Amino acid sequence: MFFTGKKQRQAKQLMRQGDLNDACSIVGCKNFANSFGGRRIARQLTGRLVERAGRLSFNGDLVAAWRDLSDALEIAPKECRDPVSKETSKLVERTIDHAQAAILAEQPDAARCSVQLLAERGIEDRRADSITRICELLLQASDWAAVGRTKDAISSLCKARELQPELVFLNDQIDQLRTQSGQLVELTNRLRFAINQSAWGGAKSVSEQILEIAPQNQIALDARRRCETKQAHQKKSVFDGNDLATCDTQVDGSLDSTCGGKAKSPATPTDKASVVMAGDSEDEASVMRSFMLWIDGVGGFLVCTNSQVTVGRAVPQCGIDIPVQADLRRRHFKIKRVENRYLGSLAGNEKSESEETWDFLADAQHLDLGNGVHLKFMQTHPLGNSARLEFSSRHRTEPWSDAILLMGDALLLGADRSHHICCPGWQKNLVIYRKGAEIRLRAEGSLEVNGSKQGGEVVLQDGIRVVGSEFSISCEEVRGFL
Repeated sequence: MFFTGKKQRQAKQLMRQGDLNDACSIVGCKNFANSFGGRRIARQLTGRLVERAGRLSFNGDLVAAWRDLSDALEIAPKECRDPVSKETSKLVERTIDHAQAAILAEQPDAARCSVQLLAERGIEDRRADSITRICELLLQASDWAAVGRTKDAISSLCKARELQPELVFLNDQIDQLRTQSGQLVELTNRLRFAINQSAWGGAKSVSEQILEIAPQNQIALDARRRCETKQAHQKKSVFDGNDLATCDTQVDGSLDSTCGGKAKSPATPTDKASVVMAGDSEDEASVMRSFMLWIDGVGGFLVCTNSQVTVGRAVPQCGIDIPVQADLRRRHFKIKRVENRYLGSLAGNEKSESEETWDFLADAQHLDLGNGVHLKFMQTHPLGNSARLEFSSRHRTEPWSDAILLMGDALLLGADRSHHICCPGWQKNLVIYRKGAEIRLRAEGSLEVNGSKQGGEVVLQDGIRVVGSEFSISCEEVRGFL
């Protein structure tokens, strides 16, 4: 009894102070409302919560109003449940009105948040379902417009207009998107022409115009990044030389990985790994060692063709294949391919090459190179011998790339996520493969190579641009860090 009396005094004190939610935590305790005094306090607190919920909803604070009604419903004695139900019905109407007003104000996010308050409490209402659908269509149209897919955006807005014809602003948005559609087609053609002519200043200007209309247009974003990279390289004028004597190759520690076994290379020249390390094949020496593969609408990818590559800090002429804009050693980490497997090792000059410890790399393995640099190794095709590296940290390569491809015999591009480069929306696959001392691209149908028609197969070279029925690809050799 003493315990119950103490709780009642605490609840009364909190109610006097206006701390209704804290008072609910006490009144809601087991057996509190069993006594006459406790039941009276529960009735008083329920009335206060219902009253405050009404004020809050009138002022537009629906979240707080629903919270008060939820608390009131938990503590309300049977004789007080009717006022709670009536205020709940009023709040449902105000929530629907608030959501509808948000749609008219062209704020679908706010409208969706309002109707979610009903869904979270299991309240079903056909009007709420209709508002939810309209919000989905409006937000979908906004997303399509942002990436430049104006036809899809118009289709979503037309569906929303069918559901609520009274939303007159939809007509203006549809007309605006139709105008933007024509502008984007013209600007995209101008952008491709400028890139084909290597007019980087003009290409950057056109890409900025596209981004003003569609801020997330991937073609324009890739083109702008490519133009900035090209202009930066022209300013640096660093494209030749291979002075390895200036490179600092001292590295301490070992590879920090979450999986994979150890593979220590013996000093005998008959070991397969040692044979690979001794040097690349004649074919590998003839092809481009590293090149950027720009795919319009998808991204830019750094392709490394040698069987052994070196990761290090982006310092010009330092003999590295994968230059990273990070606090790393100049020649920090090495990866080599042995048949269909890959091994990694932190580089060092204190140990001879035959004594270095190599770790087998497994698909989806995370690599910690130190100083916050994290990579993810992926070999999605177990029967293939190409792999992909992605940054798990904020770091990127120089030139900037979306991923690094360690090219074995072939690279597969297509809509499937298991491909080396996933290209959403593509209907057909594309293959980049080795043939003797050449790297070739093969695709179905005719191709346009630097403005000239050609068959479905082409040799990739520095500065080439290949356009197919559903893709546009450019290739630039990277030599500044080798």
